[in-house]
Amino acid sequence: MGARSTELAWHSYVLDRSRSVFRYLGENRLEDEDGSGSGSWPDATSDATSDAAVETARGDDLTRRFYELLFERHPGVRSMFHADIGPQAVTLRRAMVEVLDHLDDPDWLVTTLGSLGARHAKLGVSESMYTAFVDCMLTAMAEGAGTQWTPALEHGWRNTLEDIAELMRAAGTSPRA
Repeated sequence: MGARSTELAWHSYVLDRSRSVFRYLGENRLEDEDGSGSGSWPDATSDATSDAAVETARGDDLTRRFYELLFERHPGVRSMFHADIGPQAVTLRRAMVEVLDHLDDPDWLVTTLGSLGARHAKLGVSESMYTAFVDCMLTAMAEGAGTQWTPALEHGWRNTLEDIAELMRAAGTSPRA
């Protein structure tokens, strides 16, 4: 999702859940209605996300709100974190930015998220906690995006976050973890 150029391409991947790997679906050129090629990001129905939602994901307040929601909805996980959630919120935001910046690099995603999943498993993160992560993150993103949040964006982000969680879960349940 790097800098825009006059000829953007969105490379599409889908997670093959049976093997916890990404499968390449192809390339889609992005063009405005006028054919200039400086179009916007694809919509969420193609498992991608819009500029507004990406900026929401990068926002400083997003991860703090995520943790507020997580602790409100799942108070049992609070003991897994330090009293001052600020540094953890910054770490999560940085990790999300890195993942978003590498969505076109399946090898990086598998390696990095696999390692992260293995570390989370050692910390006691359960399968159900990944579902809680997805649900609370989607709520925080929807709140941050406001009226720009649509069912299509939610669907696209849900798929993306579930794929990320699946890669982490797979590493946490593998014999190596």
